[in-house]
Formats: sequence, C-alpha cells, structure tokens
Amino acid sequence: MTILHFQDVWDRTLSNSQKEEMAQLLHALPASGNEFDLSPIRIKYKKNGGLVATVFLRNNSHQDILLQSLQVQLLDRSKDVVADHLFDVQLNIPASSALPWSFVFPADCVMRHKVPSEEMTVIYKIK
Repeated sequence: MTILHFQDVWDRTLSNSQKEEMAQLLHALPASGNEFDLSPIRIKYKKNGGLVATVFLRNNSHQDILLQSLQVQLLDRSKDVVADHLFDVQLNIPASSALPWSFVFPADCVMRHKVPSEEMTVIYKIK
C-alpha cells in the first residue's frame, strides 16, 4: 500500500479535507509497474503564460528515492510538447509512498497554450 506524505509547507497549508481529497485521488490511481512515476493531479495555465502541473511523485520501490534534478515535459494527445523544463529539486521520497508536488513552468518554457488539461500527459527524466 502506498503511503501519502506531505512536505512541511504542504502539511501546514492544506486543510484536513484537502489532505483527505489528496488521499482519495492517490488511492483511486491504478497501480504502476514502474519503480517511480509522476501521476497528474491538476494542470493549470497561469495568467503570466506559465503553467503549473501538480502531480503525485510515486515511489513504488522498496528503497527511498532522492530527486535532485528532474526534466519534466507535458505532452498533448498527439505527443507534441506543451511545456518542458529542467527542475532542480531536493526531495526525498520514502519507499512505497507518494508525495504531491507542483512543478511551475515559466512562460518561456510553455510552447503551446489552451491545450485542455485532461488531454495532457506528464513525462520525466531523472538527471
């Protein structure tokens, strides 16, 4: 079973009902065959032309994972790149757990606008 964890700022900011909603979203996700994956929660364009992708970082392995640098892309239904950015993060994701996280893409990293969020997928490469 996957355990939901929150970074300190998320833990302080989210209400109990928001945390419960996150837990329900996580447990409704299909099992992943990958040791690590990103599962989208919400993707939203910003007024400044940027984009925010809130995802679950899912560690399905039996060992902790330390993320330091992550290339994240959002693709549309045709697999064309909507946004692409290299994020420097310092996140430890415990074994068999998930952590919600928001990736904020600057406007100059967003190639396409007005793509419906339900048509986007998230891919990544650990650097």
